[in-house]
Amino acid sequence: MPKYKAFCSAENETHTLHNVLTPRGAKVRDAKAWAYFLDEAIDLFGDKTEVVFPSHHWPIFGHERSIKFLEDQRDLYKYIHDQTVHLANKGFNMDEIAETIKLPDELGKQWYNQGVYGTVQHNSKTVYQFYLGWWDGNPANYNKLPEVEAKNLLVTLKNGVLHYKENKPDVLADFTLTISKQKFIEGLADRARFREIVLGNDVKREGNIFKLRELFENVEKFDPNWNIVLPL
Repeated sequence: MPKYKAFCSAENETHTLHNVLTPRGAKVRDAKAWAYFLDEAIDLFGDKTEVVFPSHHWPIFGHERSIKFLEDQRDLYKYIHDQTVHLANKGFNMDEIAETIKLPDELGKQWYNQGVYGTVQHNSKTVYQFYLGWWDGNPANYNKLPEVEAKNLLVTLKNGVLHYKENKPDVLADFTLTISKQKFIEGLADRARFREIVLGNDVKREGNIFKLRELFENVEKFDPNWNIVLPL
């Protein structure tokens, strides 16, 4: 509104950290583009602006406060974008990046940059998804079994390990995990996916005796009684 030197901003500039991806599901938005267009808006309209009124929020009055508002929102999305890409290039996965990124005080302490609506963690995962897709780089997660089936097998495996620890904590002997005939056939038919349940889960860290990663790489046999025999 040139007459009133009032700039109406889009949803990439509000009184909160916005979601770069809506939790309900949608196409991933481009955080870098958000920052770019906020910067462009400052260049095009900054010297003519005395009021900024976001589409969903209350206005900011005064030239300096309005420009500061736009700049901080621009830097907010650019920082999350750049740090996510930087850490991804260093080999961090999506969840590790989300736990690592912290806003610097000059951004994080601004009231309108608070994660009331979106969060730094959520948006960093979104940036990762935008560039690298859903896979986190862990082979165990590339062709996973469906959640219910995988957890059922994992519970069976973990219960077997715990039972063995309770009864023979100091004995190195064969550890036999019994599963149903159906699960045995499924595991045999798709052994690689079954292996990844073990290799990709914390159950492999039950203790020094139970180095399940090494054990499963040296499976002795699938015996006729539908047991998986793991030499310890």
